[in-house]
Amino acid sequence: MKSLPRANWLGLGLALAAFAAYWATLAPAVQPEDSGEIAASLYMLGVVHPSGYPLFTLLGGAFSHLPLGVTVIWRLNLFVALLCAAAVFLFYRLFLFLLAEHPAEASKPLPAAQGKARRQKGVHPPPPAEPLRNQLAAATAALLLAFSRTFWSEALSLEVYAFHLVFLAGVTLLFLRSLGLHARGPSGAAHRAWILFAFSLGLSFSNHMMTVLLAPAFLYLYFSTHGAGRVAWAKIGGAVLPFLASLSLYLYLPLRAAQKPLMNWGDPSSAGNFWRHVTTEQYRYKMFSSPDVAFRKLGDFLSQFPQQFAYVGLALAAVGVWTLLRRNRRMLVFSTLVFIGCVLYAVNYDFDDPNFYLNAYAATAVWMLYGLRATLEAARGRRGIAFAGILCGALVLFSAGINYRAVDQSDDYAVEDYVKNTLEGLAPNAVLFTGQSRNLSLPADYYQWVEKFRPDVVLLDYKMMTGSFWYYELIERRHPHFFAGSRPEIEAYFRSARAFRESGDPDAGPLLLQFMRLMQGILARASQARPVYATFDIQPEYMEGFHAVPSGLVIRLLPAPPSNWDPASRLVYRPFTRATPDIEEIRGYYANALLNQGIYMALARHDTARGTGLIREALVFKPEFPPATDWLRNLGAR
Repeated sequence: MKSLPRANWLGLGLALAAFAAYWATLAPAVQPEDSGEIAASLYMLGVVHPSGYPLFTLLGGAFSHLPLGVTVIWRLNLFVALLCAAAVFLFYRLFLFLLAEHPAEASKPLPAAQGKARRQKGVHPPPPAEPLRNQLAAATAALLLAFSRTFWSEALSLEVYAFHLVFLAGVTLLFLRSLGLHARGPSGAAHRAWILFAFSLGLSFSNHMMTVLLAPAFLYLYFSTHGAGRVAWAKIGGAVLPFLASLSLYLYLPLRAAQKPLMNWGDPSSAGNFWRHVTTEQYRYKMFSSPDVAFRKLGDFLSQFPQQFAYVGLALAAVGVWTLLRRNRRMLVFSTLVFIGCVLYAVNYDFDDPNFYLNAYAATAVWMLYGLRATLEAARGRRGIAFAGILCGALVLFSAGINYRAVDQSDDYAVEDYVKNTLEGLAPNAVLFTGQSRNLSLPADYYQWVEKFRPDVVLLDYKMMTGSFWYYELIERRHPHFFAGSRPEIEAYFRSARAFRESGDPDAGPLLLQFMRLMQGILARASQARPVYATFDIQPEYMEGFHAVPSGLVIRLLPAPPSNWDPASRLVYRPFTRATPDIEEIRGYYANALLNQGIYMALARHDTARGTGLIREALVFKPEFPPATDWLRNLGAR
C-alpha cells in the first residue's frame, strides 16, 4: 500500500505527458464524417446517430458550453483529448494491477515434498514481482498504447470512441479487481467491487455498444474463476439492478426526441424507432455482408497492424504472448478473446473504420506489458533498471515520433474550408442536393446550426432521403414548410420502400424509379421559389428538365440556359497539411469544380484564356488529374 500513492502520481504524470502530445496535435476544426453532426447534437443536446450515445451526449454537451477556447468544436476536440488522457491513466493502473495480482509466473504451488527437495538443492521459487519493474513495464505499455496510431487519433477530433477507451480500461480493471477481491478479501469488499463493476458496465453500454465485444473474455474469466454453480449465477443476478440503473440513461433518447430538437437522428420518440436506434438497425445490412468483405478487411487489418505500434511494439507483444503461454495461460486466453472478438466483429462490418479495432489494440498492449516485464527481468539492481528505463523511454519516443506525422491534425482545416467555400457560393435561401455525406452534409450540421454559417441554405443529402422518413421531418423542422406539397409523393415512396423490404424481391428497379420521381418532384417545386443547386455527384436523371451549369463548387439547376453566366466563385482555403483519403477526396472536389468552370468558360463563353486558367488551377489541387491535362491539350494550352 505504501507504493500506491507513488504509482498514482506516476500514472498522473503519464496522463499529462500524453495530454501534452494530444494538445500539440489537436484538430482545430470539424473533421470528416461524424464530427460535425456529433458536435451539433452535443451542443444542442439533440440525438446522435445510432446507437445514440446518451452518456457521451450529456457530458459532452455540458463541456461544450464551458468558457474554453474560441469555438465549440475546439472545446469538444479538447474534451476527447482529456478523455483519452484519462484512459492512459486507467490503462496504467490496469497494467500495474495485472502485474501485481496476475503476474506471468507459475501460480500453482509445488507439492511440499517436491518444494523441500528443490530447496535442499539450492533451487528457490522466483521472488515476488518488484514494484519498480512493474511500474516501469506498466508505464511503458501505457505510453506505447497512448501513442499508437488509432488511439492517438481518437484524442484529436470529436468521436465517441474516446469515452469507450476510458470504459475499456476502467471496466476491465474493476472486473479483475472484483475477481481478486472475491478470492482473497472480505466478502463486503468483494460485493462492493462487483456492484461498482456492474454499474460501470451499464455506463459503458450507455456510451457505446462495442462494449458487448468484451463479453466472451469476461464470461470465460468469470466462470473459470467462480465455476458455473449456483453461487456464480446468484452473483450475476445481484449485478442486474445496478447494471440496469446505469443503462437507463438510454431513456434520454425518447424523452429528448419527443421535444423535436433540430438534431434528432432517427427520431427515437416512439418505441419502434427507439428500438431500431439503439440496436443500430440502420447499419445492420453492413454486418456479415460477404466473405469477400471479411477477407479483404482482415488483409487490410493485418497489413496495417504493425504500424499501430511503430512495428517495434509487436516484437514486445510476441515476447508477451510466449511468456503468458508458459506462465499464465488464463490471462493469455482472456486477452486473446478480447482481441479475436474485436477483430471478428470489425472485419465482418462492411465499413472501413479503424476505431473498430481499439479493443484489439488494447489486448496487444497487454501482451506488450508482459513482454516488457519479462525483458526487464534481465535488469539487475537499480542501475540496471535505470538503464532499462532509458531504453523504455527511447522506445516510447521512437513510437511517438514515427506516428506523429501520420496523426497530427493541428493545421487541418480541409473540411471546414470546403464546407464554407461550398455554402458561401450559394444564393440566399438556396437548396443544395448532395450525396457527399462525409465531407459536406454531416460537417455542415455544425457550421449551419452551431456557428450559424448560412443556416438559410436547405441542405439535402439525397442518400439520407432514400430510406429515412424521419429525415424529411427533420428538414421540415429546420426549414418549416419546405416540403409543402411533396408529402403525397414522399409517403408514396415510403409505401413502395416498405413493400420492397417485405417482398424480398431482389429487383429494386421499381423502387429506384419511384425515388427518381420523388426527387424530380421535389426539385421542380423547390425551383419555383428558391435557387437550386447540386453537387457534381448527383445522378443526371434527377435533373431532367433543368439546365446544369457550374457555379462555384457545385452546379446550378436552371429552367433555361443562362446568358453571361460566370461560373467561378472566390475560394478561400488554407494549405492541405495531411494526405488522407478524405483530404484527397476534397482535393478532387475542388479540381473537378474548377475543371468544369474552365470548360464552361472556354466552350459556352468562348473565353479560352480564362477557361485554361481555371483548368490549370484545378491541377494545383490535383496535379495528377488526367481530365484536366486532356482538356488543356484539346484547348491548345500546355
